[in-house]
Amino acid sequence: MKLTSSIWKFAAIPLYLLCMCRFCYAETVITMKDAVLVDGFQVQLGDIASISGVPAAQADKLARLEITSAPKPGHSKEIDRDFAVAKLRQNGYRNIFFKGSKRTITTRSSQTIASDKLAEMLASYIESHMPWKAADTVIDMQPPPSVTGLPAGEMAVKFECDGRYRYVDDAIFKTTILVGGKRCKTLYMRASVHPFQRIAVAVEDIKRGELISESDFSMVRKDLADLTGGFFADRAGLHGLVAARSIPTGTVISLRCVERPVAIKRGNIVAAQVRGNGFRITAMAKAMDNGRVGDMIRLMNVDSKKTLTGEVLDETTVRVVRKG
Repeated sequence: MKLTSSIWKFAAIPLYLLCMCRFCYAETVITMKDAVLVDGFQVQLGDIASISGVPAAQADKLARLEITSAPKPGHSKEIDRDFAVAKLRQNGYRNIFFKGSKRTITTRSSQTIASDKLAEMLASYIESHMPWKAADTVIDMQPPPSVTGLPAGEMAVKFECDGRYRYVDDAIFKTTILVGGKRCKTLYMRASVHPFQRIAVAVEDIKRGELISESDFSMVRKDLADLTGGFFADRAGLHGLVAARSIPTGTVISLRCVERPVAIKRGNIVAAQVRGNGFRITAMAKAMDNGRVGDMIRLMNVDSKKTLTGEVLDETTVRVVRKG
């Protein structure tokens, strides 16, 4: 009996060691999945397999192990089990038991930004930057094709245009699509901005040199993209101006078409004033130039015959700024 008992004890030792060995190799179990969807640039072990048999901290560490690069957004690639085993061994992992699929189809998720969405975003950008009221503006554009194959993540779109653009007529907008703060796609969108405003238009012929009156023009709604040069959007802006050239009926009255009337003509005798701190001296002088209000003209003192320079204040007065 004692001999038999000893034999069983010795026979149990290899069996125990075999079980312990089997337990060691099976304590970390990697179960490969058939197909997965990933978001990032790298495929990690936790993406393609479930991990069991080890404490949570160790499982998390294994799950973060990078196996290979992810396919392009919207594309797939196969990851073979043997490849994953080799990757684990390269990183010092040995006692691991694999089961599940022999290969995992890995597809990288993607997102799309639709053509009409891009157009809507550009229109919103233009409206927020233009000086015109949105209700009085027409924005035309040719929407680009929808942008597909973008990686998953938070998306943002950035628009840029020439800093000299004044949001009238055509412009090209550089459009950058970012995902997770990284630039993924750049395209160029063309838009044409047509603001409408009521501006002064001649209702009858206005001859050169004529003082423009209220009855000479009306305020007509016009597309500013069709205009060149300045214009008058306020009736009061034309008060006291004269036609610098003939203005035919139906013509937009531009800044080039008008000028201030001549207040003082060459040869007129005017009051030349010299002003200082608490005093004012006035002398009679002869205008040597034609001048409008605000112009600088030459004068000659009637008594001393000295030449002066002054600013025209009105039809009879010039403020002297310097002698000679």
